[in-house]
Amino acid sequence: AKEVDAMVKNLVKTVDSHKDEWIDALVTPTIHVQRHPSDPYKLHIRALFDGNPDTAFSVMTDIKRRLEWDKTTDEAYVVESYDTQNHVIYTRGKTVWPVSPRDMVLLSTKRRLEDGRLTNVVKSVKHSKVPEGMVSGCVRGEAKTMGTVLSKPSIGFKGFDGSGKVEITSENVESKCVVSQIGHVDPKGNIPGWLVKMVATKFIPKTLESLNEKIKVTPKVEKWSAPSPAVPSEEELAEENLNVAELKSNLQRLQNILRTLALKTKRLERVQYLTMIVLILFILFKAKK
Repeated sequence: AKEVDAMVKNLVKTVDSHKDEWIDALVTPTIHVQRHPSDPYKLHIRALFDGNPDTAFSVMTDIKRRLEWDKTTDEAYVVESYDTQNHVIYTRGKTVWPVSPRDMVLLSTKRRLEDGRLTNVVKSVKHSKVPEGMVSGCVRGEAKTMGTVLSKPSIGFKGFDGSGKVEITSENVESKCVVSQIGHVDPKGNIPGWLVKMVATKFIPKTLESLNEKIKVTPKVEKWSAPSPAVPSEEELAEENLNVAELKSNLQRLQNILRTLALKTKRLERVQYLTMIVLILFILFKAKK
């Protein structure tokens, strides 16, 4: 618990104390990507989404929907759940030749902060179910403490570039949100500078735009709460019972087949034994003659 609390505190502090020495990689009315001046693998990403914070957060943190909007990811699933807000997740990303793909095992925690903002923080961990090297040719990367903080935008906001192409007013503020994300990874190997730049200027914007499209078509979530463990429906339970019954039937058939084979084997052994005795008696009879 203390480690998770420290993760959240560290992320929020980094987002809130963001300084201007970060270098702009991309600035548009709705997306702002910056890189740390001394670490090319540490990014600060901000985006304006067309949905309230709770709706956006419900889409972003649903690991089952990740592949619907994140085209840079090949695989993503929950490895183990400790409770409804804390999980170990596995992700495997796509890459560009000749760079090897990266996978990660992450401790993920989701919370509503005291000031009402929503946050999802992740950090690399080890887990026996997803050992390093489990996917051939994939390099196990390391995520430093990183994650997202979602909040309402300020009235009067005119875009990250200040162009006024987007503007937050009292009429639309409730249907918008700002996400601030810190991405900090150790790829465990050299990544070409051109690919690092491509991630910041092309892959990230496309992923954010795809995510925003999903948010826009998702029914409004008034107040996000950590989902309870899924309870199967009556139809799912009936289907499961049917599958179990079918499995039992197949096992019974297999047992019957094995039993029949065993009986036939025993009979065959008896025939072979009797044949051997007859052959020995025949040889003895010939020898006496």
